[in-house]
Amino acid sequence: MRSRWNDAQAPGDPVESLVYSSRLIGQESSLVLWGGGNTSLKGTASDFRGREQRVMFIKASGADLKDADRRFYPPVRLDDIEAARAHAEMDVREMVDYVAHCLVEPASPRPSIETLLHGFLPRAAIHHSHADAILALADNESAPELVREIYGEDVFLVPYVIPGFKLSKLTAELARDHPTAAGCILAHHGLVTWGDDCQESYERHLELVTRAEEHLASRLRPDPGAALMDEHERRRLAAMAATSLRGLLFRETRRGVVLTDLSEETLAFLGRPDAGRLSQAGAATPDHMLNTKRVPLFVDWDPASGEDELFRRLGEGVDAYARHYAAYVKRFNPSGEPMRDPPPRVVQVRGLGLFGAGPDLRSATAAFEIARHTLWIQRAAEAVGRYRSLDLADAYEAEYFPPELDKLKLAPAVREFGGRVALVTGAGRGIGKAIAGRLAAEGAVVAVTDVDEAAAAAASRRSSSGSRPAARASGCSLAAQCSSARVTRPRWRS
Repeated sequence: MRSRWNDAQAPGDPVESLVYSSRLIGQESSLVLWGGGNTSLKGTASDFRGREQRVMFIKASGADLKDADRRFYPPVRLDDIEAARAHAEMDVREMVDYVAHCLVEPASPRPSIETLLHGFLPRAAIHHSHADAILALADNESAPELVREIYGEDVFLVPYVIPGFKLSKLTAELARDHPTAAGCILAHHGLVTWGDDCQESYERHLELVTRAEEHLASRLRPDPGAALMDEHERRRLAAMAATSLRGLLFRETRRGVVLTDLSEETLAFLGRPDAGRLSQAGAATPDHMLNTKRVPLFVDWDPASGEDELFRRLGEGVDAYARHYAAYVKRFNPSGEPMRDPPPRVVQVRGLGLFGAGPDLRSATAAFEIARHTLWIQRAAEAVGRYRSLDLADAYEAEYFPPELDKLKLAPAVREFGGRVALVTGAGRGIGKAIAGRLAAEGAVVAVTDVDEAAAAAASRRSSSGSRPAARASGCSLAAQCSSARVTRPRWRS
């Protein structure tokens, strides 16, 4: 992994340097996805009376590193953060309240759930990510041996503990016992690095990720090629399956988006003999479960059995998944707290492809991208050991962890036409073009059609402006079949 740090572009102001390094990490999808990871910097700031004090600037909960700006790095009083180490215990609500009282500006956004972890570490700059290559080690039955083999004394492994006070104290104690370490790997969670400034911590981060990537690359082999049906037939069936899934997954609201991945890499992975086992092994990080749930629905379908069998299995699979999810929640939630929507958010169909779903395009894209990265993580983990995620009890605790659920409340509200799919004819110019733009602006997924295909493509690009996938449009002629929303593909490495 190549460092993108540019001395000519890097700001001189320390906090702006934190924002700069955070954006560099956030722009690399193999490091973080959809609000994952966090960064911090210790320094000084003045309070409302002009008194200078020791503070830590920490990423706000739910903020996205790739869109980072200074507003999302509220300072907390470092003396108060460090004093929390004297507590014997602190449950999650106590911790969240305690950290809120440490804010220099009470109206600031809520700091990261890992504020204490950053604050208890003695170095100035801290960078934390969910790097794919690191997760292939952290989600592995051989994690202790792999970390020791790859990093020696440069990195130590922290056993899994749900984010909070206990994990923060444990990480600080292990850092004290490993004074020469440049970082640590949190089991089932990710990588943390530190340095005297943001550039040092950032470049250490990439160096440690690169060492993991190189170790994995020397052992990874392509999955055996799957027996593929005719590409046109596969796309036709996938379009029909996506439409069917949209109805099955969103029966109540009748609003939702389903994205499809029919790439050869994904089909080859789903054709592995152990694909069913891996699909049910669990999410790569606790954070991912907010978007994907603990596991996807896996449909073991043979193209030779025909399309009727495919749709039968899709319907039965969605119903069975919802029943099993409800039983899973009931098992670990005897008090009857509200259950999240029970249908799956990711569906894997052997012989056909992967589907990611959500109530609007933003949430569908999050589930879709995380699911695709998880395939690579599992494939890499199996190349050096055996993929292993959280057990059921820990997975439930992570999925229903109150501070993580609070992130859902911080997500942008679904707009008026969120989850709707619209086809606009004559949309290359005039009234049709204005209608397509307005529908996209209000959250719809828009298929832009016109006899003038170039005009349709131009209108599509204008309707899809912005870095966030709030809406997407497809340009095509009236005679062409409308394409589905496009999303960025992860780097498949062999």
